[in-house]
Amino acid sequence: MVRRLLGWCVALVLVTSVGCKKDGDKVAPDPEFSINVLATPEFWPREDKDFPLDEAGRITMEATLEDWGRPEVLRVIWTPDRRIMRQREMVESLERDGAGLRKPEFEWVYIDRMKVLRFRNNKMEERDLDARLLKVCELGDPNDVKIRKDPQTGLIVETFIYYGTGQILYFDQQSGALIREDQVTPTPGMLRRL
Repeated sequence: MVRRLLGWCVALVLVTSVGCKKDGDKVAPDPEFSINVLATPEFWPREDKDFPLDEAGRITMEATLEDWGRPEVLRVIWTPDRRIMRQREMVESLERDGAGLRKPEFEWVYIDRMKVLRFRNNKMEERDLDARLLKVCELGDPNDVKIRKDPQTGLIVETFIYYGTGQILYFDQQSGALIREDQVTPTPGMLRRL
């Protein structure tokens, strides 16, 4: 499964970097850490690849970059509902729809300011960085994700499990707020569950 994911990530890099003029510089996630976030590469932004082609969109992004500076993290948006995608789900989607790969959307994440910037319709939209995305930026993708409805509160709870650190994080699925965190015995030798 990991080899398939790495293969698909290579294919994704090829799709997203066609026409790149810098010697092999590619913006692509490291699947060993996360397919949803990546540290902003040193060469970013590449004007020919990372800004929109239309004038208004380019001006908006350039002005934002000048005002805000470089983001610490780029968030990769894979799904129309903008959720954090599980690696297993990505592999299944790529196997099913692989011929239809398209360039993903990126959001700019400013951890020090606790803000996320999204560019849409030639405008910049700002929102608060929620605890769920912050944890993915810090820890990478969880090894396992479980979603259930809490019978007492009625909340839909999304549980992130990190085997290597023994962390179990519970989030309100709708708001991304951290509900609680448990610590169990780490199992660093356990295979990454996709």
